[in-house]
Amino acid sequence: MKLAVVAAGAGTGPAYWALPLWGLIIIGLFLAVFGTAIQKGRTERVPRGFLFRLAEHIYVFIENMCVNVIGPRGRKYVPFVGTMFIFIVCSNLWGLLGLPTPTASLAINLGLSITVFVYVQYEGIRNNGILGYIKHFWGPMALIGPLMLFVEVVSEFAKIISLSLRLYGNVHGEHEVSHVFGNLVSVGGFPLPLQAPILLLAIFTSLIQALVFAMLTTIYLALMSPHDHEEEHTHAATAAAH
Repeated sequence: MKLAVVAAGAGTGPAYWALPLWGLIIIGLFLAVFGTAIQKGRTERVPRGFLFRLAEHIYVFIENMCVNVIGPRGRKYVPFVGTMFIFIVCSNLWGLLGLPTPTASLAINLGLSITVFVYVQYEGIRNNGILGYIKHFWGPMALIGPLMLFVEVVSEFAKIISLSLRLYGNVHGEHEVSHVFGNLVSVGGFPLPLQAPILLLAIFTSLIQALVFAMLTTIYLALMSPHDHEEEHTHAATAAAH
């Protein structure tokens, strides 16, 4: 209970380490459960089991998303995008159990967004070289290049705020609503579960928020990929996201 209060920021204790600790616990549990299932599936001629099939479906889903947005080279980004997706989903669903939710913290979401930002810039330089990376921001017209450079740089940093605030606002908001409804009416000292319908909706929105974060990450990586025939996939995906 004390840890939950600290994690929510209501106490004066070491709140700076509480939510990261819960995040590590979530990652550890996921790796332990799904790692065991996958390892067991490798030893079977015909892999069976719900967890193994779930892990396989998640991987195929992320792979298809990366390939459809970026193209064939998108397969290399499956581990990164998949890690973001899985961590956010598990964190969101973790909060529905009444436990501290890492993704309900702006600091945690900001860390995720900065990680995406740094990795995207790294891939942009690695894929296009320094000159190609700068040309990406400079634009096609040399006369307005400085203006485009300023606009594009501001836009890149704005992605950090956009990713973090979008996730924080939705996850934190739904948990606050569930908490209010859960304590709205009580009979004999026991609260009535008025938040039950909201929890069903929260399961859906938890998946949607993780999907949006993963999709935007994929689009950002696609925009930093070499501009060739796959560029049309990127524009189509960007239009769909907006």
